[in-house]
Amino acid sequence: MADRMCAMRLFVRVARTANISRAAPEWCSEGLLAIFFLILGLEIRREMTGGSLASCKSTSTPVVAARPRVVISVSTWRGDIEPFLQTSALYAD
Repeated sequence: MADRMCAMRLFVRVARTANISRAAPEWCSEGLLAIFFLILGLEIRREMTGGSLASCKSTSTPVVAARPRVVISVSTWRGDIEPFLQTSALYAD
């Protein structure tokens, strides 16, 4: 039964020319990601309008702290992390 559910394909017709066909687990994972990013966006909006990120002074520390992590993530995704690690203090022989 579970194998049949995983193999089942669901179709969505957006317009006459646009059809989207995916397996049931793909729809579930995409839906969960959409819900996650919706909640994340709402939380960021709430913090920027009336929370701890409402002023520019209090926003600068998290932004500066997040920059190295973004650079490492992008470098890892692109596959060129080795040159970064060799020139940084994180690299250990």
